[in-house]
Amino acid sequence: DYYRKTIVDCQHIISELKRLIENILLLARLDAGGHDLVPESIPLRELFDDIAKQLGLADSGHSQRLALDFSKLPSVAADRAAFTQVCANLLINAIQHGEPDEVIAVTSENDAQPRICFSNVSGPIEAADLGRLKERFFQADTARAQTGRNAGLGLTIADQLTRQLGGSLTIELRDKKHFVATVYLPKIAPELSS
Repeated sequence: DYYRKTIVDCQHIISELKRLIENILLLARLDAGGHDLVPESIPLRELFDDIAKQLGLADSGHSQRLALDFSKLPSVAADRAAFTQVCANLLINAIQHGEPDEVIAVTSENDAQPRICFSNVSGPIEAADLGRLKERFFQADTARAQTGRNAGLGLTIADQLTRQLGGSLTIELRDKKHFVATVYLPKIAPELSS
């Protein structure tokens, strides 16, 4: 039993190292000018259902619940791989740093500029740390940083990919407990909006 646990632990460490290396390589490619993006129309409900399944949010035993509302903007025009990575990173961030048994809300808006908002109840975040959350390797939660499970690259990657998509990523804390990440995207091209 001890050996099985050791093997499982080693497999988990290898998986985390692989993910870290992939993230560092992705950042290096983004620094070097990224890659060619091919915009297409992406139905948001379908995309988030797929991401939720991959992350285990669809499992009945998961303590956090995902609430989706895309009535105001049912689809976006973006490169599928890049936009999927942005959304997955923001959901992973909400899962890892959000409070258990709380709702992770993802909504879309399309008034002045198309945007996707990710909102969840989080632990306390210092005002000085809020502006640094998109910095490479920055971790506001020192207890989680000591576990070695997070490298502090998820929001950095989401920010850089969003900029490469022609948009921006903002992060704010509302009412001292609601973490809100908003992905602003360029207007949808008419030929891609259907």
